[in-house]
Amino acid sequence: MFRIVALPNPVLNDTFALYELEYEFFGLSRSQRDYILMTVADVQKCNTGSITICPADRALYDTRSVTCESRLYFQTPSKHGLCNRSLMVCHREPILLRHEEVWVFHFPSQRQVNIRCPRNNVWVTRTQTLSGAGLIHNATRCSITTGEIRALPELHGAAHANLVAPSAYMSVNSPILAKHELPRDE
Repeated sequence: MFRIVALPNPVLNDTFALYELEYEFFGLSRSQRDYILMTVADVQKCNTGSITICPADRALYDTRSVTCESRLYFQTPSKHGLCNRSLMVCHREPILLRHEEVWVFHFPSQRQVNIRCPRNNVWVTRTQTLSGAGLIHNATRCSITTGEIRALPELHGAAHANLVAPSAYMSVNSPILAKHELPRDE
């Protein structure tokens, strides 16, 4: 099972095109003869463990059956535009997504990125200039910052806090019904 991450593709200067996908997940059989397309809601119905088991409520496609998602996965050339695209004019918004051990990034223009990681109980910072699309490996325990965005590290351990909360008081004798809501004796 593969998650499809659509990143903007440069067209000209600060104009980009972005694929608008109907399905976010692409599953391929071991024989690579069949595939399945699934939405986030479909995947949430699956039981995950060492093997993921999903309900058999979706059709399998033969790999000769071309869809937008299969064309992108298999990198099949197409004379017909199978995929809808949106045009992003003056696109400047950076993208930073974590997928397990990898950060996927897209910076439309060059960005100075600070990557701060723990090493031997000391935080070490390195600075890189990134642009376009790419991957940052082994950085899940690191913070990644630019001028516009910040990715926080995934830290494991225990934290203890001593919270002081205000006391709340409710009178036991407070009537539930107002006087005008009480039944009248006639």
